[in-house]
Amino acid sequence: MVVEIKALACERPAELGLPLSRLSVAEIARVAVARDIVEAISTTTVWRILREDALKP
Repeated sequence: MVVEIKALACERPAELGLPLSRLSVAEIARVAVARDIVEAISTTTVWRILREDALKP
């Protein structure tokens, strides 16, 4: 799950069909649930996962 969240954070929003320049933590959480990566995840948990590798969405 952690690897998939980090990979999702590195995707371009255009690849997901979103008109954004960057994904927000909330958007990453939403897409992770939509892709069945996790059943549910909080934005705080997403932020902690990304912070491990200093990723900033």
